[in-house]
Amino acid sequence: MTADRARIVALTAGELADAVRSGTIAAVEVARAYLAQIEATVADLRAYVRTTPELALAEATAIDAARARGEPLGPLAGVPYGLKDSLVTAGVATAAGSRILEGWVPPYDGAQVRRMRAAGAVLLGKLALDEFGMGAHGDSGSMWSSGHAREGMSARECPQGHARRDMSGGEARAWPSGHLGPRNPWAAEFVPGGSSSGAAAAVAGRAAAVAVGSDTGGSIRVPAARCGLVGVRPTWGRVSRAGLVAFASSLDVVGPLARTVDDAARVLACLAGHDAEDSTSLDEPVPDYAAMAARGRVDGLAGVTLGIDAAGLEELEPAVAELFAAALTTLAGAGARLVAVALPPAEEALAVYAALSAAEAVSNLARYDGVRLGLCVPKDSYEATAAATRGVGFGLEVKRRLVLGAWLQRQPELLARARAARAAATAGLVAALRTCDALVSPTCAEAGVRVRGHVLEDSERSARALADLDVDRFTVAASLAGLPALSLPAGLTAGAPALPVGLHLVGRRLDEGRLLAIAAAFEAATPWRARLLAGPGGA
Repeated sequence: MTADRARIVALTAGELADAVRSGTIAAVEVARAYLAQIEATVADLRAYVRTTPELALAEATAIDAARARGEPLGPLAGVPYGLKDSLVTAGVATAAGSRILEGWVPPYDGAQVRRMRAAGAVLLGKLALDEFGMGAHGDSGSMWSSGHAREGMSARECPQGHARRDMSGGEARAWPSGHLGPRNPWAAEFVPGGSSSGAAAAVAGRAAAVAVGSDTGGSIRVPAARCGLVGVRPTWGRVSRAGLVAFASSLDVVGPLARTVDDAARVLACLAGHDAEDSTSLDEPVPDYAAMAARGRVDGLAGVTLGIDAAGLEELEPAVAELFAAALTTLAGAGARLVAVALPPAEEALAVYAALSAAEAVSNLARYDGVRLGLCVPKDSYEATAAATRGVGFGLEVKRRLVLGAWLQRQPELLARARAARAAATAGLVAALRTCDALVSPTCAEAGVRVRGHVLEDSERSARALADLDVDRFTVAASLAGLPALSLPAGLTAGAPALPVGLHLVGRRLDEGRLLAIAAAFEAATPWRARLLAGPGGA
């Protein structure tokens, strides 16, 4: 890595934006440094499915030109970011990690892209994910690549394993087996977490300054924990979902992944706000999240009460338990008062999430029939074409959830019980939050999950599915309740490899600012912050 590139990619998003606005660094210089970093790390990270160098340089050039004319620049001026490939981009292929959407080029930008562009951010490309966001580890995509495609690249030039539209006569082409998804920059033998796996790998690996992902049951927060980042799930409706390829609409949200609390706050402020194109978007004022985080960093946690459910901590790995106990000591040392709370059982929340998300997925994914968009395996009738296209186009994890969801849609009593249980879980969280300012727990019960080295046999898949679901045991309740939550680093495990462990905070509705202030105070009080900011290669 050249000295100039190393200097640029080491800066936080806030530092980059300040430097571009002041003229210390040109936005084009920043974009070129990150594009070079992506190329240099493609084999190690596998974070991107498609890069957009021409678009990135054009956006950066426009920012430099605006500055030369004396025009005001946005809060993320020149900040290079990656976008989860379930968020649509005009003129740039979007596949949501699924073979069934190969070849689809959206004719419009999603709300997230428009807002990031208005803030001055520069799009580097589209990031890998578990297919349609259904996965806990980043290894369940149906169209993984061992490299990444570039904007304008021909099918022959695509890296081996990347999706190509070369179906002939409806015959399915064999796809790579094993783990070809994104790698965890801290330790390649461990997964980066899912489903925003490429987003986490790119930011932690310095191949993006920040990223925009989506979270259904934990898909921003779990990868953030695995890769030593800050990941924010905002209140449901706080950020527009217009342009998000839907998985489970009553649970899906869009949010940032970043290296620091300040960076996450800056990106969230740009994403949040009412959007007429999303009927569920909340028409509420957006506070200055970065200013709130800055106050938390200075003021500490005096007067802040944090709730802990000890019953949920019984099965933590020893390394996670040790770091969580140390985090509680740090929080108390910063002035927080720790109180006991009782939360709904995690097992019940996980079962409700599995049922409702699968039922919603059936409705959302019904549009992929081989007629409207994406892959088509033509047969002699609509029903046969739809069945053949879905059979070839959906991966195993998606099929498993669709089968469950289709069965549940024919069981109205079970669905009614699941919805009632969701309401009860929401009421339980809201009641607990009346006694404290935020709930605190680990993000995950384990420090890391090793990469699966083989394709699962049928006999293994059921156990794997249950284990994958359990990864979200600390994150899924906030999703069911539509409450804001975030994960930030709680530290690194001892020994080799040093793996990041996440601290999870849940707040009241629309109280993202308070969560960011608590997170910033904790971040400022941690003795290992410099080591984490140095990144995986900074040891």
